Amino acid sequence: MSPINTRYWDRLKKLDYDFIRIRPLEQSIGDVLRFTLSVPCVHTAIVGTTKPERWEENVKLLEAGPLSAEEYDIIREPLG
Repeated sequence: MSPINTRYWDRLKKLDYDFIRIRPLEQSIGDVLRFTLSVPCVHTAIVGTTKPERWEENVKLLEAGPLSAEEYDIIREPLG
């Protein structure tokens, strides 16, 4: 991972979401992308990368479709 990716990944891990702890990294990344596109009124995700093949990987991750309402609510639930 690049230094900037590591910084964001470390920040996300501090939130201690279950899906980050119990799922493989690739699936967690897919969940994050799917969450982003599950937010009402969000229709586009601009994902930067230095690897041209990464967009194909992201498309495969998004083939699972939007998160279920339950998965979405779990992520949106305030940490406490």
